[in-house]
Amino acid sequence: ELKKEEQLDVSPLFGREYDYIGWNNVDLNDASKPNKLFGSINVRKALSMAINKKEILDEYLQGLGELAASSVSPIFKSSYNNEVRPYEYNPNEAKRLLALEGWKDEDRNGILEKGKEEFKFRMYYPVGNPLREYTVVVVKNNLKSVGIEIIPEKMELGTFIDNLYERKLDSWVAGFGVPIPLDLKPYWYSDPNISFLNFPSYKNVEADKILNQLEMKLSNERKNDLIKEFQKVIHQDEPVTFLYWTPNIIVYNNRIKNLSITPYGVLVRCWEWSLN
Repeated sequence: ELKKEEQLDVSPLFGREYDYIGWNNVDLNDASKPNKLFGSINVRKALSMAINKKEILDEYLQGLGELAASSVSPIFKSSYNNEVRPYEYNPNEAKRLLALEGWKDEDRNGILEKGKEEFKFRMYYPVGNPLREYTVVVVKNNLKSVGIEIIPEKMELGTFIDNLYERKLDSWVAGFGVPIPLDLKPYWYSDPNISFLNFPSYKNVEADKILNQLEMKLSNERKNDLIKEFQKVIHQDEPVTFLYWTPNIIVYNNRIKNLSITPYGVLVRCWEWSLN
């Protein structure tokens, strides 16, 4: 029980975790072939434009957090590329891009098709995460309005993670925590033996070149320039739909002195804390 002179302070911890929608860029059975639904850059951009990410941010997260354009967080101020902006919600442009790739509702049943293939798929998400469950509902409704049908599929967390590592899913909703110092290679390098977290099997020669250069002995300025360039490449390819940076809300007793809320976490240098 708090004494009268005590108060609880609330502070958001921003910028370390983001949610995204994964699109498998390659065929599940043959990684040398593009995915029949998500192998096209235009299709992936269209999916990102068809999803109202701001609605999720405003309605569920009450405006806390920030829309994401890549996996480089705004907390890395020297290497964050302010010119790379999230794809805006634009269903009409999404329909145009899909039509360019041959996806049209020829039979007028409300679902786009390309030849005999309908744009219909399962989207997996782990049980026990209300935000991601809400996200899937919004995404389902958004994509339906442009002629794409998704079947939401809950999955037990352990099984979900195993399937991601084994590259068994075409589409999913998940999140990542960004390491400090920033390390991009495990997430985006084309060699699966190195990029064990590259679940969408993203491949880009230019991205690989940048990631290899970042391991060389370079000045901080050169590294920052390379990371900014990497953000342009990843944004152009949109291998996944980046959703938003999610905040962690820290609640603490104001009697605690010398407590510092930083991107490193709330417990950093906790040995310096004292009680008034």
